[in-house]
Amino acid sequence: MPLAQKRTRYLAVQLQRVRLERGGRPVLQGISWHIRPGERWVLLGANGSGKTQLLKVIAGIVWPAPAARAALHWTLHGERHDTPYEVKDHIAYLGAERQDKYQRYGWDMRAQDVVGTGIHRSDIPLAPLSGPDRKRIRRSLQLHTRHSGMLL
Repeated sequence: MPLAQKRTRYLAVQLQRVRLERGGRPVLQGISWHIRPGERWVLLGANGSGKTQLLKVIAGIVWPAPAARAALHWTLHGERHDTPYEVKDHIAYLGAERQDKYQRYGWDMRAQDVVGTGIHRSDIPLAPLSGPDRKRIRRSLQLHTRHSGMLL
């Protein structure tokens, strides 16, 4: 069975000919990308090239402009979703604007604490993390760092 058809707990995202406009001007044009479960990607580009906006499209935070033959969908547990609402609990987005906020307020947070803000669906720590939450976060960070070769 092809990977894309397997029932997996991981999310797949498919973009085809996606276009995004901000303030009436095109930011992304003709973007096609298939993110398959288990893949790791690095997104590189100059400041202002649209990296953050592309990640916001994938996370369902901003919606692309209507275009002929354009498509955007998410697949989770073998089910296709044409809107992000059913899969938002499986998407984490931590953008550069959050980093600026942390620096502005002088927050010196460990990676574990930043990841933990996702439990409350916030970009700021709303409550102390419970023991089970910290354990879950450590396991997730260890899994991702082991697969990516990064150290936190």
